[in-house]
Amino acid sequence: MKTMFIKKNKIFSGNNILRSVKHSNGSIAIIVLIIGIAVLLSVSALSAYTIKDIRFAQLDDEKLKALNIAEAGISDMYSNLYKYYFSVINGGTVTLPTSPYTGELKDAAEVIGTYYVVYEPVLDTNGKISGYIINSKGTVTKSQIVRKVGVKINIIQQNGFTTFTQTEWQELVP
Repeated sequence: MKTMFIKKNKIFSGNNILRSVKHSNGSIAIIVLIIGIAVLLSVSALSAYTIKDIRFAQLDDEKLKALNIAEAGISDMYSNLYKYYFSVINGGTVTLPTSPYTGELKDAAEVIGTYYVVYEPVLDTNGKISGYIINSKGTVTKSQIVRKVGVKINIIQQNGFTTFTQTEWQELVP
């Protein structure tokens, strides 16, 4: 017994149905190929975006290192001012480094970067030093990325005590 299907003036027998199924296998292969290409393109685009994002993160890391190195120069100058003013109060002979001066920031034996510090005293109306303007440029050794910061500090000396007050901080264009 042979099975037959009728559809709008067309008669399908078992043999005709088998032929149409065989032809649909080629269609499935094309659909699978199109989906595979779409997945491959998506993965390629996503990996390119991820690689670009990693590079931006590494650049941000280097910029942050340069900023930290520049601020290490500011901290070094603060330390020098503290030693100088403490020495002056106690009759010592510590002097400030000559402006400009450089220093290195190290991690064990490896030099991470260098800072370049320039400072100038601020005089009050009596010609007495009332503060300092300090600029420091930090450079990362490996990438040569540079950042520069500046601070202004006031110095108050009363009753044998010296007080340092930072009044301004800004990032400068290197």
